[in-house]
Amino acid sequence: GVVVIEAVQNSGKVAAEVSDKSILTLVIEDNPISSRVLLNHLARTMPELKIIAVTSIQEASEVLNDHKIDLIIADYHLDDGVVSDLSHYYDDLTVIVISANTKTEDIIQEIKSGAFDYLIKDSQYTYLKTLEIAIPKALQNKRNQILLKESIERYNDLFHQTTDLIQSVDAEGKIIFANQAWEKKLGYAPKASPQLIRCFRVCLRELLPKRWNFLF
Repeated sequence: GVVVIEAVQNSGKVAAEVSDKSILTLVIEDNPISSRVLLNHLARTMPELKIIAVTSIQEASEVLNDHKIDLIIADYHLDDGVVSDLSHYYDDLTVIVISANTKTEDIIQEIKSGAFDYLIKDSQYTYLKTLEIAIPKALQNKRNQILLKESIERYNDLFHQTTDLIQSVDAEGKIIFANQAWEKKLGYAPKASPQLIRCFRVCLRELLPKRWNFLF
């Protein structure tokens, strides 16, 4: 079943009060021993994690639908599927897979699906130390992705909302793209008519100073 654990406690299963600074973490592990070792380790070393522990893909799906999860730490093989069955959730969170499965094709597939890292379980539990390093890196990577996405969106808004005509050309002077003001003013998209584009480039070459002729 679904168990919510307050990670600052080393024992007991209690409802977690999730603060703004908490990292809501979904642990998916169906092996009782591996789950207990992992949860105890996270409780000792990363108290900022607020953990929801489940044992199946179905339970994980229910949690992901009901909560805004920041981080998934999951075994690869579960009784009812593999963790990549949840890949449609990956865009909005960070995923680290921990598994004894060493098949190269499975590891590659999981990384392609969007997992940040894939750690191999070992009998000495040395992967837990690696996990301590991987979690902050994975979360920072996700934050960087979000910041980059926001920056691109702001640029696109500025690019298309300005009333100035903006275009981009390649080394041969071919128009690669233009903003909405350009299309509205000229009445067509850059790729709509090669003949009109050539005409437009000739006109610009005549209007602009000669030092700009290399663009055309």
